[in-house]
Amino acid sequence: MTKRIAIVGREKQTLNYQKALDLFPVEYEVTLSTGNLSKFDALLLPGGGDIDPQLLGEPDKGSKNIDRELDIQQFQALDLFVKSKKPVLGICKGFQLTELYFGAKLIQDLPLPSLHPVRENGDDSLHMIRSYPLASVLTGFPFPKESFPENGMVNSAHHQGIRKDGRQLYPFQKAEDGITEAVCHESLPILAFQWHPERMLLSADRKLQKTGRLAFTYFFSLLF
Repeated sequence: MTKRIAIVGREKQTLNYQKALDLFPVEYEVTLSTGNLSKFDALLLPGGGDIDPQLLGEPDKGSKNIDRELDIQQFQALDLFVKSKKPVLGICKGFQLTELYFGAKLIQDLPLPSLHPVRENGDDSLHMIRSYPLASVLTGFPFPKESFPENGMVNSAHHQGIRKDGRQLYPFQKAEDGITEAVCHESLPILAFQWHPERMLLSADRKLQKTGRLAFTYFFSLLF
């Protein structure tokens, strides 16, 4: 049976995620309603602006493009899927939401110079990451045999980062500056990337395409 994925975000801001999911045998719906999420098999939390620091009980220290209403809806959606033990994929802002839900500490504005800047022309930055084996910690998950290369290239477009990872989240990818780039929950079907696999999948660069596709393949392995 075809699996259904809820993208909790604003329609115009999720076009790349929709294009990426169109390449796979899944159904999806972009929604802002937390009342109908029980009909979905998985949740995708997309990228976007910064998370309102007031929701974290912190003063604003460089946050940009805040959408408090959306933050609340996305946290509510994540809470529902965590409690239902259904698969979750977080990307960029969705990665940070996932981390913060489990008690992570946020860096609101990474110091310059940074590996991860949002460029003025809208292009992604590219930087190296180091990947660590998932099987050693997450033996209960049916991840595919193909692994992320130990050293690989990913895209980046964020000025915030995680200072301390959340509880029971295993950081399996790190940038050269120590910033966590990907996590997986140790007992729940939750996967999150600070980088943008959807944009890499849609790239003209075959190596980037392969890395982006592998991120989605890992996520889909949690659905079937």
